[in-house]
Amino acid sequence: MDLIASRKNDHLTLTADGDVGFRGTTTHFECVRLQHDALPELAEADVSSELTVFGKRLQAPVLVAAMTGGTEEAERVNRDLARACEARGLAFGLGSQRAMLKRPEAARTFMVRDEAPNLLLFGNIGGIQAAQMSTQEVADLVGMVGADALCVHL
Repeated sequence: MDLIASRKNDHLTLTADGDVGFRGTTTHFECVRLQHDALPELAEADVSSELTVFGKRLQAPVLVAAMTGGTEEAERVNRDLARACEARGLAFGLGSQRAMLKRPEAARTFMVRDEAPNLLLFGNIGGIQAAQMSTQEVADLVGMVGADALCVHL
């Protein structure tokens, strides 16, 4: 197993089994006070969080991303999350596809279209890797996994 795959597995193990909580850190939502401003003229049935992005209909403006990829365990995580996102009408973003650059056989761990054919799917690559690739190579990376769009992480 190469270094990238080993790191991906370590991340999954740590989040599943490790103590990753931040006991002394908060979201600071406790510092936010919203002024109540009821909208009695609206009925709940008249309110919708649905939207269309890149031609795909979402039930809410939520993107579950960037998760994982590159190992067998990561493949299971991606497939499970893709199914869950499609069932709920949410978008899904893969983890960094960098592993595919070193090991083309890792591509299968990012392929979720058979599980979620209607999902709004985002590919993912690091800015450093993208800068070293041609436009066609980046497009091929997106196309190999059937993604609708690409996230570039910095």
